Amino acid sequence: MLATILGALGFILNTSFPIIFILHYHILIGLSVAWFALFVMRGWWPVVVSIPAAFATISLYGQPYSALLYIIGVAIITWIYRNKMLDDAVERGHVVFVVIIFALFGLGPLSFLAHHFLLGLSFASARLVAYKSILNTNLSVLFAYFVYVVFKLVSGGRSEYKPNSISVTGLVFLSSYGIITFVVLAISIFTHRILQSEIIDMYHGGLQVQSMSIWKQFEDSTQSPADIRSIRETLAPEVDFQIVVDNQNVFSSNESLFNRLDSDYKVSPNRFQAGDRYAGFNLIVPAQVDLLRHKMADSYYRSSSEFQVPGQNIVAKVSIVQNAEIAVLDDVRLVAADLFKFLSIVLSAAAFYSLWLSSRAGKEINTLFSVSHSYLSDAGDLEENNDSDSVPSRSVFRYSPIREISKGVDIINRSFTEIRDSRDSIRKLNAIAQKQLTNAGTIQQSFLVKDSPTMESIDLSLFMKPAYNAGGDWYDAFAVGDKLFLVIADVCDKGVPAALFMSVFRSLIRYDTVSRPRWNLSDEDVAKQMVNVITHVNDYMSTNHGGDVYFATVLFVVLDQKTGLLTYISAGHESPLIFLPSHECIQLETTGPAVGIFNNSLYLAKSLLLPKGSAFVGFTDGVIDARNELDQSFTNDRLIALCQHLLVDRSDISSHDFMDSIKQELMSHIGKAAQFDDITLAVLNYR
Repeated sequence: MLATILGALGFILNTSFPIIFILHYHILIGLSVAWFALFVMRGWWPVVVSIPAAFATISLYGQPYSALLYIIGVAIITWIYRNKMLDDAVERGHVVFVVIIFALFGLGPLSFLAHHFLLGLSFASARLVAYKSILNTNLSVLFAYFVYVVFKLVSGGRSEYKPNSISVTGLVFLSSYGIITFVVLAISIFTHRILQSEIIDMYHGGLQVQSMSIWKQFEDSTQSPADIRSIRETLAPEVDFQIVVDNQNVFSSNESLFNRLDSDYKVSPNRFQAGDRYAGFNLIVPAQVDLLRHKMADSYYRSSSEFQVPGQNIVAKVSIVQNAEIAVLDDVRLVAADLFKFLSIVLSAAAFYSLWLSSRAGKEINTLFSVSHSYLSDAGDLEENNDSDSVPSRSVFRYSPIREISKGVDIINRSFTEIRDSRDSIRKLNAIAQKQLTNAGTIQQSFLVKDSPTMESIDLSLFMKPAYNAGGDWYDAFAVGDKLFLVIADVCDKGVPAALFMSVFRSLIRYDTVSRPRWNLSDEDVAKQMVNVITHVNDYMSTNHGGDVYFATVLFVVLDQKTGLLTYISAGHESPLIFLPSHECIQLETTGPAVGIFNNSLYLAKSLLLPKGSAFVGFTDGVIDARNELDQSFTNDRLIALCQHLLVDRSDISSHDFMDSIKQELMSHIGKAAQFDDITLAVLNYR
């Protein structure tokens, strides 16, 4: 069915819609249908489709040789691409290149031989016909490939991957060769029309001179038939003239010719051949002859000039006719032959350039969308494995009718499909990990004291908020007799690793502290015992875990509620804030390095006496380094000012309210910014 439609279309296009190009050469779009059939059909159907289009050229040119050569050319190309390799050659545009090269080295020479030796055309005319054959083949296969590419782009689905689609190589070849062809044709047509106009201008000028010469001789003669016939001998060969005075035919050098021109001829519609910009000058062609070759061979240029008869109000008209072949077309044909030669050479060279450019583009695009060997081993060959199961059920990106792009999109879609298939597993793993983190945070919270020790003169509140589920900050508080033991520490880093080391630090300090039975010693002995605890923990951690590069800053405080003596060790920790009843702020000195870095580090315990009504605020660096959305820190100075303001406003403020006010101000400062470090606070009122 498709072959029948294409064959009929080729016949109709060649017989009814020949496009005038240069001289009497016509572009026959109908020849494209066989090449289009070659692109979309397999077997010998392209040859079948070419036959009606070929027969149409017989009625057009009056000879069968062009038709036979066209059919032979289609048959040879069809035989070359008779197997499945045609698919790839069409999609990459290589078959177009092969047709162009075959036209240059096959159809062109065969056309010359057939028209020169079989039809009897001159060498120059046969060569011109050969150039026309090459050009027509180039244009027809280019047009057919253009239609094929548009058809593939429009009809190509975007819902699934199709390996048999148009290639970037074919698109680049079509674009490059099409643009070059369009530009070269435009230049050639423009050049030909300029040169043809110059030839016609010169010829028209010569006819005007001859018309004036004929009228002058006619006026000076006796106007006898013998004198008038002698005028004929002064004119160029094959030139006939007619003199009409007052609408009466006075003399015709070839009356039968003029009668035939008046009855059987019409003005040529091709204004570039006719030169109709001159009044009374045009090309006349047979009205009933359809064969282009015969029509142009039997055409005439006619020039009519009017003259005033001296002394009379009478107009005389001198008409000159000359066979177009002799008059102008021989010269125009020489120009056209050079242009056709130029076109054949340039377009053939353009085919080589376009093939190189398209191959280069194809390599680049294939490199861009290349995939690893391991992926191809897992996913399989995309071009061979095109069953429905291999195509993602839901495409993230739409497919393209362009092969390489579609292949790249298919790789992406396959990757997204794998991601979608793994999403549930990832969510389960995330849920498990989140649960483990939550459990880690719960376990860490269990290490912290639930309730602050209740003592007669000491009011203590504690708070810790990790940056993640678990953190490296911790606090501990317990009472032994009249003494309150308070530890605030910060393990470097945060998250689960820091929480694990926190548990080790906390356990060591707590165990070493509570296992000592003699905390009711003198104040000097208490200080020594505190130094021993921190030293033992430091030596153990630096010796056994020093390579892990995890250390802790520790603030170890002992407050005697009876005497108000505060003994402390600050192992690289932030200085706590001590507010006297006068609201003066005292900051403590560091008494040793962080715990767990260096073995045999030295630590000192220092003491000071707190008067009744004093307040103690201990914290980790997560408090004063807390940042807001503008990346501004909370700062130590702001914390001091806040505490002084609270103590001034409420001298009897409880540690719980004191703590809540600091937390509220701190969280207001952070706002929507992310908490990047653990936050720990200890507020103590000594009453």
